[in-house]
Amino acid sequence: MLTRAGVAKKLGKSIATVRRMEGVELHPAVDERGVHWFDIREVEAIRTSFRQDCGHRLGMTISEGFRPDAIEGDDPGSTADAGDADDEAFRGEHPDVAKARGWAEQARTDAVAIREERERLERRQHLAHLSRVRAAREIAQARRALIDELESCGDVVLRRLTDIQRSEIIALLELEL
Repeated sequence: MLTRAGVAKKLGKSIATVRRMEGVELHPAVDERGVHWFDIREVEAIRTSFRQDCGHRLGMTISEGFRPDAIEGDDPGSTADAGDADDEAFRGEHPDVAKARGWAEQARTDAVAIREERERLERRQHLAHLSRVRAAREIAQARRALIDELESCGDVVLRRLTDIQRSEIIALLELEL
């Protein structure tokens, strides 16, 4: 059970809006102190209908393959698992609550897919980083080999190098990793 403030917070509306919804969309119970108590299932049903109504304005769509009007077990001819206590417990609920449950399940599925995609991208980034490190090591080894080769050459060989050859060697040695 929620108070007006709890309902307002859950719906993202003001308390005044919650008051206006009373008797129309919300049907609170009033205790001896005059506090209005709202059924959480009724609030959730309204919250999902708000999402459904405003989704198109936000550019959101329901995930591919999910239709709220075709939730498993809603078809009288379907063979739902009789032992599934969760399905049986919610049979008498408002249809919007069933839709909300379907959307919540789809959101969980989408979250798993997003997490898997993020992990795949992180692995690719890690492999790319390892590749860059490997290339930097190879360049460093090539530089060391070039320096060793130049040191082993005599003065006569080094004097025979043209200015272009010298500038190419210097450019190779100055390459940034």
